[in-house]
Amino acid sequence: MDQKAVARTSLSKKLADISSRFVRQEEFYDHLNETVFKPILGVELSRQAVKGIVYGIADQISVVALAGGKVRFGKLGTFVHHRTPAGPRYNPVTRTSFNAPERTKLAFRISKSTRRIFGIKSEVDTASDS
Repeated sequence: MDQKAVARTSLSKKLADISSRFVRQEEFYDHLNETVFKPILGVELSRQAVKGIVYGIADQISVVALAGGKVRFGKLGTFVHHRTPAGPRYNPVTRTSFNAPERTKLAFRISKSTRRIFGIKSEVDTASDS
């Protein structure tokens, strides 16, 4: 992990004992309340209010991406609409070919700073190291 890419603030508190476990939504809402909403707004929001904000943001990312826009989400990366054309596909389990219909999905591309935080090398980084 690149320590220079991680913000050094008192707001970057960690959830207690999250190593190798799934963080429940309620825990995450409480974490957002403590580290984001209370310091910025000066008041604690109800869990339902935090849930509404999270769901609202997710809905709007989907709406903008489906309309053809790109949504940069903080330092994490960018959400984009991705269309996979119809065509032949191969199922390695059944070892059969089939024609798949066109698919549309929400794709996420991580940012350079997120790549640094997690120590992920991109193809561009690998080429420049040679």
